[in-house]
Amino acid sequence: MLVIQIINKIATLSINLFSSFRKSESGIVSVEAAGYFIVFFMLCAFLSDWSVVFLDKSRIERVNNSISTVLRERNVLYSGQEEISDDNAEELFNLAEKLMKNSRVAGRDYSVTIDAVYFSDNNKVLQVAKTDTFTKSKGGCQVNKPAVGNIVQLSAWSADEGRWLPVYQVTLCVKGKSSLFMQLGNLIGFTVGDLSVSNVVVPRVS
Repeated sequence: MLVIQIINKIATLSINLFSSFRKSESGIVSVEAAGYFIVFFMLCAFLSDWSVVFLDKSRIERVNNSISTVLRERNVLYSGQEEISDDNAEELFNLAEKLMKNSRVAGRDYSVTIDAVYFSDNNKVLQVAKTDTFTKSKGGCQVNKPAVGNIVQLSAWSADEGRWLPVYQVTLCVKGKSSLFMQLGNLIGFTVGDLSVSNVVVPRVS
């Protein structure tokens, strides 16, 4: 786990730092005590920062689940129109901002990316007919999402309609928030970066 790796690396660096002061018996207890205190303080700070990251990601996951559900219910909300338009993407982008309001992630740069895969009506042969991608963003956010080709096999066959249902992938990316101790983590090779969450859904059929 990344947190455990960070803890181990900090502990190793601290031990190496203070081992050089242990050449004489004089003052060894106070030096070790100071070293342990610094390590303990740094561990608490890192754990506190990481808990905030997990809370932020949990909030982002809930928001992304909500906007993904809107796509899933296209039969009701969009009169059965399965093809996503640029206006639809803009609506979900604005909805995400409203859902993040009054939360820790409110006001940060963010983006919503929607990948849509449509299939040809060719009996039970899974054949891609068309793909669309829409991205709406506010500021800069480094999106990390699965490739569109990886979601093709997640389609579902509708026996009632005799066709493969479209697949929608919704990715919400929110700019990560940096702190002093997160910056220290960057110096020793650990980065958090921006937070991205992806959901894959198929439209509900009547």
